[in-house]
Amino acid sequence: MSESVIFQDESILVSPTLVQLEHTSYPVNGIASVSIRKPNNERLIALGIVCVLVGLWWLINGYVVGAIGFFLVGAICVRLNYLSASHLVINTVGRDITLIRSRNLEYLQTIKAAIERAVTQRS
Repeated sequence: MSESVIFQDESILVSPTLVQLEHTSYPVNGIASVSIRKPNNERLIALGIVCVLVGLWWLINGYVVGAIGFFLVGAICVRLNYLSASHLVINTVGRDITLIRSRNLEYLQTIKAAIERAVTQRS
């Protein structure tokens, strides 16, 4: 008798007893928690703010071309922060393991819900 599948796509399979990602398997009974995390990009944001402030200083002092350059770099830094991928992380015996990185938050939430369902169904 085959095991029921809670979620499956081309790269991940979630069943009541197993989470399988490509060639690595994690037993559901070893999963303590599952979460979605956004990478910490404080330095990138800080660089963007510094570039905008330097650009303002240059603009006030009449260096329009330099100011535009700093504004562009600042905008790129802030934009890169918003484009960074989120991580689906499971915790097994005190160790965090990143399963998937994706910009598609809805996809990660679907997989997270499937793993949580498998964890709650375990005996």
